[in-house]
Amino acid sequence: MDTKTLNETFALAYQNHQKNNLDIAKNLYEKVLNIDPNHFKTVFLLGSLLTQNKNFNLAKKLLKKANQIDPNHLLTLNNLGLVYYELGEFQKALGCYEKAIKIEKNNAPIYNNLGNTLKELGKIKEAISCYERAIQINTNYLAAHSNLGKILGENNNIHEAKKHYEKALNLNPNLKEACDGYGRLLLKLNQHNKALAYIRKGSGSIRFTEKNFKII
Repeated sequence: MDTKTLNETFALAYQNHQKNNLDIAKNLYEKVLNIDPNHFKTVFLLGSLLTQNKNFNLAKKLLKKANQIDPNHLLTLNNLGLVYYELGEFQKALGCYEKAIKIEKNNAPIYNNLGNTLKELGKIKEAISCYERAIQINTNYLAAHSNLGKILGENNNIHEAKKHYEKALNLNPNLKEACDGYGRLLLKLNQHNKALAYIRKGSGSIRFTEKNFKII
């Protein structure tokens, strides 16, 4: 495969990736890597595609390689952090996000992902600060509002949690995580009918007994 053909194959792979034709894209990316194992864009994009497919172990291998080729590539650091997070390697995820923040200080998604990681590590105040920072950067950042609502609710800051859930649901009324979290928060505020409607919307059906209910 000459350089022109390699570039054409990569371009076709990328087009299929954008169209969510993941199997076709994967096969084409692999053809490129068979010729040029260090083709950075292909290593990065195939690693990212495998992350989409939840093939986290192979994605980790490729994204680590991409990071070795270009240690300061922001999206590689972010995606490698996501893979480490999904594999429960939270300290390694933390390292990726902290390095990414040094490269770009005003990136809301990275602050949100850093917040998720800090929460898993039990660093609740730091996680809250990260979600708040993400919202400062982008006031309409849906995931950060939902995540902030959840962590505040879990730590009994009910009214602030309610505010952020309502902002998230204003941005996307069908976000299941926010619907479920908001519903559970409303139960604590004794707004039972409204609460159950949101829980049903977020979690599915509700099984009632004489004394209580549970989500199924």
